[in-house]
Amino acid sequence: MEAPWWLATDPHGSQMANIISQLDPCCAFYFLQIADDMRYIKEENVVKALDWAIKQNVQIINCGLALRNPSDENFVDLMAYYYNEVISSG
Repeated sequence: MEAPWWLATDPHGSQMANIISQLDPCCAFYFLQIADDMRYIKEENVVKALDWAIKQNVQIINCGLALRNPSDENFVDLMAYYYNEVISSG
């Protein structure tokens, strides 16, 4: 039986959101699903999610994932842009 879309197969994100909301009860969350299964994360989905978050002026991005051999130039460029322009500018 397939689980509903709103039921996480891995509780890690919910656990992180709980910790963050305890630190700042007034924070606003933006949840972006990048995969149906954490074993099959596509770089292009990560790039799209980060790009969207940057365009929405999200102040803090918590991203817990591991990519094997990140090779997508867009991903590398986006991470460089995010670090140089967004993080450095405060």
